[in-house]
Amino acid sequence: MPTKTLKLWQWLPVAALALAGLACATFGGGGPDQPTDAVGNVATAAALTATALVTTPDVPTATPEAGAPPTTEEPTAEEPTAETPTEAPPATAAPAGPTCAIAYADFSLGADPAAPVHTGNLYCLDAGGAPVVLATGNQPSGPRISPDGTLIAFQLATATDGVSELWVVSAAGGDARLLVGTAALPSGGDTTINSPKSYQWLAGTHTLVFDTRYIPAGGPFGPGEYINSDLWTVNVDTGVVTALLPAGAAGAFAVSPNGQTVAIARPTGLDLVNADGGNYRQDVITFPAILTYSEYAYKPFIQWGADGTFFNVSIPSPDPMAADARADFYRVGVDGIVTPLTSQPINIVFGGMVTPPQYAPNGRFVVYSVSQPDGTGEVFHQLEFLADGTVADRSMGPTLFLSGGQWSPDSTYFQYAVTPLGAPGQGYVTGTTAESVQTFANGLAALWALEWQDGTTMVFIAKLGAADTWSLYRQTLGSEPVLLAGSLGEQVTLDVRQP
Repeated sequence: MPTKTLKLWQWLPVAALALAGLACATFGGGGPDQPTDAVGNVATAAALTATALVTTPDVPTATPEAGAPPTTEEPTAEEPTAETPTEAPPATAAPAGPTCAIAYADFSLGADPAAPVHTGNLYCLDAGGAPVVLATGNQPSGPRISPDGTLIAFQLATATDGVSELWVVSAAGGDARLLVGTAALPSGGDTTINSPKSYQWLAGTHTLVFDTRYIPAGGPFGPGEYINSDLWTVNVDTGVVTALLPAGAAGAFAVSPNGQTVAIARPTGLDLVNADGGNYRQDVITFPAILTYSEYAYKPFIQWGADGTFFNVSIPSPDPMAADARADFYRVGVDGIVTPLTSQPINIVFGGMVTPPQYAPNGRFVVYSVSQPDGTGEVFHQLEFLADGTVADRSMGPTLFLSGGQWSPDSTYFQYAVTPLGAPGQGYVTGTTAESVQTFANGLAALWALEWQDGTTMVFIAKLGAADTWSLYRQTLGSEPVLLAGSLGEQVTLDVRQP
């Protein structure tokens, strides 16, 4: 399966540290909150009571209780005693039962955002393109379609602020069940509560890789990440939860498209570990901690190549606001071999709306934007790493109200948008040659999330024309957008399964 590129809501949380006002304006204001962080990374933002789903939850086998993490930015804890990992189920050529290609979840905060319950739905588009409700619950978010399309993982909020549960439902619907709740994780005693945070499927399996966050029992005591920096798996078929790395040993993670390797970004280093927890290679790259001028620790964004044999990453200099700020670009093989690609005099933490730099799945191209000091907009750069070791830089702009974007799975196009305040905007795709810029989504007022379904077709959540609510569209280049679902809730998350 091709690797997925970054969604708009995965890079906005970092950029928003310095550009919150501009980001809200760019996306039309009032857009869905990113329920996670990065990236893939899904978590609900408010404390709320989970409502009953279509079936009684089936609690998975829990790992033995372990010591609680202290309430620091990256807490440490005793390593939990985990069950022996079971062999991942083999990929099936012909999945049994219905499959899902497009899944989305939505809910609305309504007149009282602090209310304990905000009920919403998880949907799948059936073969005819009609939305089908798979599950209903409190603040459903972060749908993730399994590699064979038969299962959808998602999250629900609980009654405790910042605590969520990981659930799964089949594409047929009607059998939603709890996968990982607080009972399946090391206990924090009376001081903290641990719950699932980000999660990704392992290719060819029914196994999810996930990490966790913690919340003080009395509620958050101020700004911060509240992350455990650990790594786990859960076998959806058996319910077995297995610890891969203990609290404090991991960070932001990305699973390779072939399901064999997990790359980990920590505040001062990058690591590799096999999907079964073996062959842990720490510090394949090290770097100084990066200033964010906040309580959040910057962790470089990892982007896997389509074949899973390497990932690309860009690492900023320690102070991204300094006059001599730079970013170093690398290719890292699963064997741990690091290849420097280029170094650019740019601020990739706060310096543009298309940041961090977005690598094509083939690793040959990367794009980013740079804000102009005079306020004239952003210059859009597309770098090509040539066979002779040199770098070609194609730039466009400056352009006001730029946002984006995503590479197509075949590395042919990069999607971005221009959405002026109070005026009709436009979506664009630019290819690897100057003459290949094409338009999509005429009259684009705001674009929230977009996924490529294949090399020419996009599925996206947007406001088009005079519409003041979010809607789900599919569009093939050269044709008009097709409305798939309208009048969605203000909190929407999306996943699209690529063939």
